[in-house]
Amino acid sequence: MATLEANVGFLLARVNAKYPKAARKDILSALSKFNDLHPSVKNFAPAEGKCEKLTFRLKGTINIKYKGNGYNIPLTIFLLNTHPYYAPECFVCPTKNMVLKESAIIDRNGRIRLPYLTNWRYPEYDLSGLLQVITRRFQERCPVYSKTASKPSAPQLPSLESIHGAIEENIEIKAEKPQSSIVEEPEAGCSSQFDRPSRRKDETNLPKLTKEDCLRKSLLSAIKEKIMRQLHENIGVTFAEIISLRQAYNELKEGIKIIKSMLQQLDAEHKQLLEIIAVYMAKKSEIKALIDSREIKNLDIDTVIDAPTPLHRQLLRSHVFDISISDTIFVLDEAVRCGRITTSIYFKQIRSLSSKQFLARVTVLKCRRKANLPV
Repeated sequence: MATLEANVGFLLARVNAKYPKAARKDILSALSKFNDLHPSVKNFAPAEGKCEKLTFRLKGTINIKYKGNGYNIPLTIFLLNTHPYYAPECFVCPTKNMVLKESAIIDRNGRIRLPYLTNWRYPEYDLSGLLQVITRRFQERCPVYSKTASKPSAPQLPSLESIHGAIEENIEIKAEKPQSSIVEEPEAGCSSQFDRPSRRKDETNLPKLTKEDCLRKSLLSAIKEKIMRQLHENIGVTFAEIISLRQAYNELKEGIKIIKSMLQQLDAEHKQLLEIIAVYMAKKSEIKALIDSREIKNLDIDTVIDAPTPLHRQLLRSHVFDISISDTIFVLDEAVRCGRITTSIYFKQIRSLSSKQFLARVTVLKCRRKANLPV
């Protein structure tokens, strides 16, 4: 995963991506779910008449389930240097053993056209959602079929699709003899729309359709296809939005857990602080009462505050001595900086004070260990 992330970052740098962090996050999220796609770069012109330039590319296959069988559909996705804030360009790239099948979402060049791409808006729309929508649409209608050797076949009645095409072109439908037909190549893993008749005598037994029946069935088929296509597009967009919202919901849940943990920590620190304040106020009141009870006005505070044992008294004095030496060293630093003393005098005094401070600190550590205090 680290190698893939580094490779994606390197390729994005090669194509001069304007939003590398967001693009890398979107691409890695998609590749974690569709690991048969591989990143690379290639010269690509986003529109006719424009110059080609180096573009980030995802090329590979996506797995679909069509009528109970699994198929790998070759796919190429070009991500512009403005990704993920601009929609990518998607193409179906059939191999030499495949034939592209044009449809409402795929043109003759293999370009994929979906409302998901037209309405692209990051982060609501992302690469993972796009690949999921493409997979769903391909599972409804396979975009390619395999090439097969041409075999002589018996004549067949014209299909409703050819009749529908004739109606749209305002061509008058006439009675046809069952002598010529157009046999479509079967889709990969798919059966054709009508079973091919094996014998000529079976065709003579088929019910004859009148002109009105053909018109009626053709119109019903066209209306049904249009409604289903629009319904599938709406379902695909809604499904992608649901996935995006679910991801945002999971991120919000993680954020809520972090915030709750921080609030609990703050509550614990607040309670601890209140306890410290209570102890401080009690000690302050005790000292004030002790001072007020003395009749001597000129009271030396050092004689009042004293350690309870000789060990604690030694600890207190050593600590005070250490602090006083630190203050003295600070004053000497300022004096030598301002030129009030020479460096030779400064180093002599510092050497003497440092040795005394070292002894004071060693005494403090020994006293704290002896008194079972934290070091």
